[in-house]
Amino acid sequence: MTAKLLTTTAIIFASCSLMAQPSITIEYECETATLTRSDPPEDIIYYWQGAADGTSQDNSNKTFLATSSGSYFLRAFLASSQGTTLVGSWLSSTFATNVRLNQHPGAPPVPVYGEGSLSLPSPPANVTYFWQGTSCGDDDSNSDATYPVSASGEYFARAFNNLYNCWSLDCSSALVSISDVEDAINTTGGISLAPTPATDQVILYLSEDFKNVDVFLYDINGKMVLSKTDVASNQLIDISALGQGTYIVKFRNEGTDYHQKLMISK
Repeated sequence: MTAKLLTTTAIIFASCSLMAQPSITIEYECETATLTRSDPPEDIIYYWQGAADGTSQDNSNKTFLATSSGSYFLRAFLASSQGTTLVGSWLSSTFATNVRLNQHPGAPPVPVYGEGSLSLPSPPANVTYFWQGTSCGDDDSNSDATYPVSASGEYFARAFNNLYNCWSLDCSSALVSISDVEDAINTTGGISLAPTPATDQVILYLSEDFKNVDVFLYDINGKMVLSKTDVASNQLIDISALGQGTYIVKFRNEGTDYHQKLMISK
């Protein structure tokens, strides 16, 4: 996942009229965080400190890698030079920001099966639920509310904290039996693709109850491999780029989903 940036306003422990208040941007990677400071005013050097009253001059880098939760400090040094020697004095202003690492979200609720697919409720704020297929992993490609299934098995979902770039420690899962799948995908409500098995093209057939529908194809792992919107009856759909195998077709009409199994043979 792409790292998220959080910009915090530094806390001033003691003010100094000569200094501009810095900002500290935090880029989280769950177990670590990169702190990036703004540039100091002229003749001021910012040093990273382990305590509010620290006097270390070891690190004046623009960034600091935090490896534990807690407060991190910047202290200002008014610098001048005597030959090659840096001299000066510490200013009374100290700036702090708080870091929170390992902010793992809770696992998603157990997925609910119905009509050929699994479903999850909406996640909490700043959290995304991702379908993981038939094993618990860290795949962030499918965050749909539903997940079509075409075979018996255990199917997993995992939560991701978008602010702190953290996966949940565990996945949730649901067991689906083949009889449930067959019963659901054979009931498409007057919508179907034919022929099956197919090779390079299929035709959409709609009953009089439907005008146009959206069509989505998923492979055996639940990954969407094709989508078409506003498809009319008797319209050809090109599937030549898809490999041989079993696919689940999802038809969407006015917010209602219907499902069909499609076999492709090359």
